[in-house]
Amino acid sequence: MTDRMDTPPIRAVGLSKTYTLGRVQVLAVRDVHLTVQRGRLVVIMGPSGSGKTTLLSMLGCILRPTAGELYIVGQRVERWDEAYLPHIRRRYIGFIFQQFNLLRALTALENVEIALHLRGIRGRAARVQAAQALAQVGLADRLHFYPKDLSGGEQQRVAIARAIAADPLILLADEPTANLDSVTGHHVVEYLRAVTYDRQMATVVVTHDHRIRALADEVYYMEDGCLRQSEKSAWSLSASSSLSS
Repeated sequence: MTDRMDTPPIRAVGLSKTYTLGRVQVLAVRDVHLTVQRGRLVVIMGPSGSGKTTLLSMLGCILRPTAGELYIVGQRVERWDEAYLPHIRRRYIGFIFQQFNLLRALTALENVEIALHLRGIRGRAARVQAAQALAQVGLADRLHFYPKDLSGGEQQRVAIARAIAADPLILLADEPTANLDSVTGHHVVEYLRAVTYDRQMATVVVTHDHRIRALADEVYYMEDGCLRQSEKSAWSLSASSSLSS
């Protein structure tokens, strides 16, 4: 698999997903075409049940599409055997889940370390890297707190630290600010924008949060399983104007 800088980390061609419910077939995602380049923050908005999370799961190699092609760093992967897909997820993809998915028996530091262990980083190197990731999201003083002792916003930031600790090329986030107050949510959005650019990641966020929309490079709208580009954000247009002047 190639990691060439000019290869899009994500390219979806005609992705579709159909669920069979008894005798009824439900087309959850319809013929989606999407390319995400390095250093770009792409936001997908739309009502509940529109197919956003299903699409995100397919992009993350968690859910297999019914039709279409998915390329991760130039390699077509949707036909791969399930045994090989964890390698793709470990090497290239970081996930931020809406419900945090933290392990309650582990501290914040240990929750982040676990993700590093899965990528082969262990011992002192994992502890240092995990602590750095937590410090970057403002939790340097919460390393040894358990999830039950953290606020919702702090738990979400642990989840973000876990996703970015191993420096993934692709970052996928499902409603990352849904459980945050406005101030914390604003900081999280700014951090996602900064880390996407600084680390040249390809970031896809599904959300209802217009704070993220304002900092996106591209905004898409999804309804009834169909994806269409809505607009370039004000931030993206401003940045492009500055670069060209």
